[in-house]
Amino acid sequence: MSQEELKLEYAKSSIFVLPTREDCFALVILEAMCAGLPIISSEYADGVYDLVKDMNAEIRSIAGIFLGAKVLSVRHTGSVIPRGTTRLTTLPEKVKVLDTHGYGTIISLLENGGKKYLAIVNRSLMDTMELTFYADPSVKRVLKDGSLVSAESYTATLLISPGDILIYLLEK
Repeated sequence: MSQEELKLEYAKSSIFVLPTREDCFALVILEAMCAGLPIISSEYADGVYDLVKDMNAEIRSIAGIFLGAKVLSVRHTGSVIPRGTTRLTTLPEKVKVLDTHGYGTIISLLENGGKKYLAIVNRSLMDTMELTFYADPSVKRVLKDGSLVSAESYTATLLISPGDILIYLLEK
């Protein structure tokens, strides 16, 4: 099956199930995840099973930021931005420096429950991206477990894994 045919099959699907007893790290699960499909896998796919389990825990921990949120803006960074999208030209309030090196990011400004959040997603599904970020001392970073820490607690230059997200609380 060609890559194009495979993409079409994933696009037609609403869920991906892999009840394996043999394949301990099934790359097809990662392909299905990249296609945006929910995953069901047996515990025998140990490596991927642990990855999916950890990812589900992260999603549950930060879901409250996204559920019911109002999207204020979506912008892109990078040398090439996707057709039909808008380049980030003005930094959000309280952000002093937001510089990316690599494929580029999706920068979303959200509002939920009177709080403003900045979500930074590495657009690449293959390469780690470098982010330089400086903000007002009141800005907090939302960790994967949902806890908040001062954005100043981290070095100014961070690495974002392929497809991963960093979230900042800009305002309470």
